Amino acid sequence: MARHAVVPVQTLTDTGVDGKAATVMYAIVQADGHYIDVNDINTDNMIIHFKNTEGSSNDIIISAGVYSRSSLGSLTVSCAATSGEQLIRIESARFKDADGYILIDFSAATTGLIGAYLV
Repeated sequence: MARHAVVPVQTLTDTGVDGKAATVMYAIVQADGHYIDVNDINTDNMIIHFKNTEGSSNDIIISAGVYSRSSLGSLTVSCAATSGEQLIRIESARFKDADGYILIDFSAATTGLIGAYLV
């Protein structure tokens, strides 16, 4: 199946973002994975927000890309069961692939929400 897009939300100085809005957080499709198109985005100021709703701890896996810091490899971050959340600041030099995407996968049975913010 095809990966599902996560569209980053631009945050503005001195304003808030409704982190629970359907336009900010997307339901995780564990079997397919997700991607963020970063062709026209400075990801040095991007944060990925992961909320786990499954009854056990789960992992979010951000795949290594092809640029200068890709040799550091993929990043796996564990998230606590049921209501755990993680905010992950990422950089394009490590995670952007040749097509301009950041690829995100999850451990088996993961359910929850994912979003991205440009700060």
